[in-house]
Amino acid sequence: MDAIAEQVGDRETSESVENQLAQLLDVVAAKMRTDIESMPSHELDENEATEVLAAVHAWAALASYATGRVYAPTSPWHHRLAGWGTKIAGILQKIANVLLTPLKAAAATLGASSYSVGIEFPWSGVQVSLTWP
Repeated sequence: MDAIAEQVGDRETSESVENQLAQLLDVVAAKMRTDIESMPSHELDENEATEVLAAVHAWAALASYATGRVYAPTSPWHHRLAGWGTKIAGILQKIANVLLTPLKAAAATLGASSYSVGIEFPWSGVQVSLTWP
């Protein structure tokens, strides 16, 4: 992470930095898929749902942290930056899509009235949201 942060010190996000971030997010996505495949596939009890929800939040936070180190305003803000590169946006969307299935199962067990997972520039990368009635 620090190597990526050092490379954006000139306030420009280079293709090299984006490629490094893409490689890192690909690793995160692969490990996340493995973790999610090991989660219970049956109807969850409340404890399992809480654990699954915590895992969803943790994976979203990890992807967001990596993305934020390059793009977020505290990275420092890249004044000429109009958005993420399409490669990064695509990987983040894949991560969000993978997180949707366990989020749906956890939300149902925990009684959430709605849930969502998506990507948001620049602050949160991958955002997970639940609401209760």
